[in-house]
Amino acid sequence: MMTDTCQLPGHRRIGVLLWLCLSAVAAPGSAAICRVTADTLTPGNGSNWDAAAMTLKTALDTPACTEVWVKAGLYVPGGSPEDTFNVRPGLAVYGGFAGTELERQQRNVAANVTILSGDIGADDENEDRNHIAESTLMLRGENSTHVVRMNGTTAAGPVQRDTVLDGFVITAGAAYGAEASAAGGGLLCEGSGTGHDCSPTLGQLDFAGNAAGAGGGAAFLALNGGVASPLLSEVSFRGNEASNGGGGLFFDGTDGHETDPELVAVGFYDNYAQLYGGALRIDSVNGDAHPRLRNVTFSSNTGGAGAAIAIRANPGIATPNLNNVTFADNNAMGAGVIYLEGDGYGHVQMTIGNSILHDVGNGEFYNVGGEVYLGYSIVTGGCPATGSLCWNLVTADPQLGPLAWNGGSTRTRLPATTSPAIDAGDNGHCPAFDQRGIARPQRGGCDIGAVEVLAEIIFANGFEG
Repeated sequence: MMTDTCQLPGHRRIGVLLWLCLSAVAAPGSAAICRVTADTLTPGNGSNWDAAAMTLKTALDTPACTEVWVKAGLYVPGGSPEDTFNVRPGLAVYGGFAGTELERQQRNVAANVTILSGDIGADDENEDRNHIAESTLMLRGENSTHVVRMNGTTAAGPVQRDTVLDGFVITAGAAYGAEASAAGGGLLCEGSGTGHDCSPTLGQLDFAGNAAGAGGGAAFLALNGGVASPLLSEVSFRGNEASNGGGGLFFDGTDGHETDPELVAVGFYDNYAQLYGGALRIDSVNGDAHPRLRNVTFSSNTGGAGAAIAIRANPGIATPNLNNVTFADNNAMGAGVIYLEGDGYGHVQMTIGNSILHDVGNGEFYNVGGEVYLGYSIVTGGCPATGSLCWNLVTADPQLGPLAWNGGSTRTRLPATTSPAIDAGDNGHCPAFDQRGIARPQRGGCDIGAVEVLAEIIFANGFEG
């Protein structure tokens, strides 16, 4: 996450310096922070929330704007499917503002819902009138091909971690058509080609009800020597769909140089793919992929091969590492909740630790030519019969509650206080926090899964608090 504009080293604020920075922002043509409102009738230079506020597309296209603050409301990129919100390299875009804030830390993303919508005809079905497509069944007529686009293949330079998108609902994109444009209904991030990169920082985003050929919610392309290694933190993918693969999220590193995404406190719920990866698909054919997932929940996703995850490296190299991940009620129509496709020893090596796999439909793993190292986990179906090395496994019911808001920015499946997941993890690989931001461990040991169950407080009188 980027630090605030106009801070001294060590992040110590000084009133005079802050005043000087704000004065510089207010000067026409020299803005660092540009403010955006959905109700701007006569857009200005973005120096304040009132008469000088900008439209979103103007702010995105203005080089003087290095950081964009967006007030709560509904934003549509235009009237044509080709219209999109283009986030240029190095730009930081933040939603979730009430329109009164002087500092970014004052915003409240949950209270100030900021929607980027592909519903260009305002004709999508939306009974609750919140302008958010809860699933792709709500899409009607024409929609934006890509609600948001990032491009790290142009003369503007690579898209790297200093390119930030944070605090938005991204909904109602529909990417169909030619191969490149058929990926990423909510977000298309392009990093294909030698020397090109699309590896932004994405935070506090909700990809809801987007559709595509691949990557209904978001797609990252790193073909032909490209790079796609973004950081996703506190991001949810729900109700997205892809006819090919990656209902929620897709990475294509075919012939790519590097596909190393990091997913922290991310949730995948009710996504669907007809073929590979109902929630997440990663292709590393003739490529190199090292995805890392920590404190992630996959709940009620559906796919043909890999209801939750499909990883293909045939040939290629893929070494996914999953730590404190919860899989629950995912339904594979064809082959496994986790689908691995390699071409022999050393090509796909998945390591899973401190995780829960409690799913339905056609087995938890379908492994073709890969290897699975699985330890300190609850696996209802037991150790996979093919290509697996397992230790410290439990097959008992993890006693998960329903998908709910249990704290934090993403929904989780909270284990009961009697769950075998409690204190049963490997402390040597225990993250400092769980998916909700709760400190780990709460007792003597790390809990298995994405959620750490809070320790009960016992008072001196013997009663629980």
